[in-house]
Amino acid sequence: MRRRNERGMTTLTVAITLPVLIILMGLAVDFGIAYAARTEAQSAADAAAIAGVYSYKVNPSSPTPQADAVAVANANKILGQSISITTTNVTLPTCTKGECVTVAVPFQSSTYFARLFGWNSISGTVHSSAEAETAGSSADCVKPIFIPASAVNGQAAGTLLPDIRPTSPGGALSPGQYYSFDPTSIANPVNFSDGTSDVASGVSTQNDAWNKCMVTPVPCSGSVGSQPGNMGHNIASDVSQYTDEYNDVGDYGSNHSDTSNSLVTVVLWDDSASVPKKGNNFTVPLAGFAQIFIDPSTGKKGAVSAHYISSASCSGTPPAGTGVGGTPLRLVQTP
Repeated sequence: MRRRNERGMTTLTVAITLPVLIILMGLAVDFGIAYAARTEAQSAADAAAIAGVYSYKVNPSSPTPQADAVAVANANKILGQSISITTTNVTLPTCTKGECVTVAVPFQSSTYFARLFGWNSISGTVHSSAEAETAGSSADCVKPIFIPASAVNGQAAGTLLPDIRPTSPGGALSPGQYYSFDPTSIANPVNFSDGTSDVASGVSTQNDAWNKCMVTPVPCSGSVGSQPGNMGHNIASDVSQYTDEYNDVGDYGSNHSDTSNSLVTVVLWDDSASVPKKGNNFTVPLAGFAQIFIDPSTGKKGAVSAHYISSASCSGTPPAGTGVGGTPLRLVQTP
């Protein structure tokens, strides 16, 4: 008799719990969509913050961090809908080491099942802050070009630097000085990423420095040495590997993820120091590093020309591990 009275209990239980399960599944869908919207908003805010601080590197004399951040944020979408923020969403907080930019990006997603509880939409605002350091502590894989700091100071990104490494006496720094950086002034032996090394300055070390990566980072302090002589007019052949065509600084500067061989790091030296006469090796204070896009096709008689991309000075107190080769930009807040 008891079993007969329990008939239909399963049907009743399903009838009671099924609507609850459907509502819970519906809420999971609504909140899942809201989470996706938040994730897309956060990605846009991160990209915008990086773009904002990068403007300090692209055009340090008159940066436009707020406009650049807005442009990048608004180029993104949230759930297929265009983002539309203004400069009021971008603030420039005070930084202790460099320049900072904070971007706020609002998001909103419509609900379906949550409307049963009066939630027609789920909204919020995400924030992201990025910092552009004013200095770097070291640089890796430095190429053997020796550029005076005055050649890049105040230059806008994309500026052509003609004949930065000449191969004729007429373009030399001084008689016998051809703007060559001597890697042995930093380390001796000079170790390279392929396991080889050089123990003396000269043509072979210059060739290896062009064609390989120097393992020991160049510290952003102290002095660096020059290599006198034109290195046997070897530069024209050494840069033949850099055959990429320069397009626009935006292709190479924002996060330095471009894999072009033409994008290289070089040392900047303090050219307020005196330059000795012909034939002498000399050392001068290291002023910083520059990232340039090698363009050998514009050089004269095998000289090297390049487009300026960005630079980092050795002034101030640089944070450990940063340098122009690693890009002195970083996200400092992504709540």
